[in-house]
Amino acid sequence: MKLHDIVLRILREQPEPQDGDQIDNPQDGQEIPQDGEQEPQDGGQPVDNEPQTQQPVVKKQKPLSPIEKVKIKWLSENPHLNDFMMDEIIESFNGRKNNLRPYIDPNSAPNVRNMAEIYSLKQRFPEFPAEDVQKLKDIQTYTWEQIEFLMDRFNTTEAAAEVDFSIDGDTPDDRKRSALQKWENSYNKLIDENNIVVYKIEGKDESIALGRLQHILVEKYGGSRWCVTIPPGQGSNLYTGYRDRRSFYFVMDKNKSEDDPYYISAVQVIDMSKNSYEGPFVITPRPNGDKTGKSWEDIIAIWPGLQNKENMFRIIPLSKKEQFDGVLDKIRFYPNPQNPPAANDFAIQSRAIQEMYVDSPNRVINDPRSFMTLSEDLQKKYVATTTLDNYKTKYKNLDESKPFGMLDALGSKNLRFLDAMMKSQLGIKDGVLAVKASILKLNYKISFGDSQNDSIKMFISKIGQKYGVMDLDTIEWIKPLSYIRTKAETYFTPEDRKLFVLQRYTNEDGSDYFYWLFPKENLTSRDKSSSSHLKGRFLTKEEGDNVAKTYKKLSE
Repeated sequence: MKLHDIVLRILREQPEPQDGDQIDNPQDGQEIPQDGEQEPQDGGQPVDNEPQTQQPVVKKQKPLSPIEKVKIKWLSENPHLNDFMMDEIIESFNGRKNNLRPYIDPNSAPNVRNMAEIYSLKQRFPEFPAEDVQKLKDIQTYTWEQIEFLMDRFNTTEAAAEVDFSIDGDTPDDRKRSALQKWENSYNKLIDENNIVVYKIEGKDESIALGRLQHILVEKYGGSRWCVTIPPGQGSNLYTGYRDRRSFYFVMDKNKSEDDPYYISAVQVIDMSKNSYEGPFVITPRPNGDKTGKSWEDIIAIWPGLQNKENMFRIIPLSKKEQFDGVLDKIRFYPNPQNPPAANDFAIQSRAIQEMYVDSPNRVINDPRSFMTLSEDLQKKYVATTTLDNYKTKYKNLDESKPFGMLDALGSKNLRFLDAMMKSQLGIKDGVLAVKASILKLNYKISFGDSQNDSIKMFISKIGQKYGVMDLDTIEWIKPLSYIRTKAETYFTPEDRKLFVLQRYTNEDGSDYFYWLFPKENLTSRDKSSSSHLKGRFLTKEEGDNVAKTYKKLSE
């Protein structure tokens, strides 16, 4: 099967100074007399036969070491610093400086991969001379803020406990089976008896993971998805907004049939000091629709097996992970960074925050610049959290004109890893090709095909109405997605007077253009099953200009 056939199929699917040292400096240009020498008087000549006054011996000042100089500079910038803090940074830097590689502008060498830590430094401090390897390895080059930022990039943090999001299959039955498996995990399981399973929810990720079963049952039996369980890219998740005044518990009652509204439900314990009108409990059944103002007796009426369990349902303080969620929710991606960069720019966040972001499988990085600031281990970890639920959105690029920019940012090693993982673990036999096809399907509409080469297709961005031409055999742009549609004119052939429409597409500054030539009937036919429907010929500007010279315009 040809490559473009596969793509189309997928698209259709989906040293300190010593004591006693003198510190007074001689005046500039003044030579220090040696022991036994006379000091010349005015005129520069010594005076004979006159008593001489013994000059005090002045020792040369011991020059400051580079470390002393840089410490003085850092203290002038940050008076709160102490030797321990600075020595720790200096030791860390000295242990890594010989392995630092200079920054190379990606625009001048797009195939060269920068060291992630140096790339991050350049994003945060554009004025830093990271291109100069000597300055890069000289600690005196750095301000305290710069050196602290760089060393932070090499730090490691302990990964937080997370719910397992790996999924084996991609059919509805496989998805349901996998969703049910989430309810078998021991992490944060509060109750598992009398065929009733209760989970205490301590983070948005857990809410999304356990909520997948509710989504599947909604598709089967009706209702709407709980807003605190919506994955990224599929709508607004309101978990963080609700969590400050309530605690969530998800309940599965295996004593009930799968289609029962209370087979899977959310029980919310309300902080009565913040909104007493909703409490003390809110019950949300599978179809959705909060039932507010409920008592514990109302809960027992639905789930008798929870008798004497009221003390287990209580307001719980925000977990460390939830506190981090509030920080992570404010992070944004800036493909064209501001100078200075915005405080919430992902590319300049600490290693700890970036790691927490990557550890959250439901968060996506859709900006190559930001991804390139991740260390190699975090880049691989990001790829390793690819699942059937997120592979279609995980590598979407903010820049629509470069749809595969995120995949390019992975680098060859991670790209091979992603391809192999998708084939062997996720069961997606087309691997990375399926990711590319999904990106195209999510971001663009296929408009026209080339009647002489079925792999050449016109794509239109869903936002902004930009046009581009792609060869699906190579998944490469023939014309990038940066053109707009301009005039269309009707021509006919002098020989048989067959009508054609010549449609022109021009880039924004007017420096380039191309055409699409259609037989008139291919545009007007209502038979969408016809092999010629919306088929025409892609023409370069030279070819299209030639049509205008050899055909006759209908208005002539």
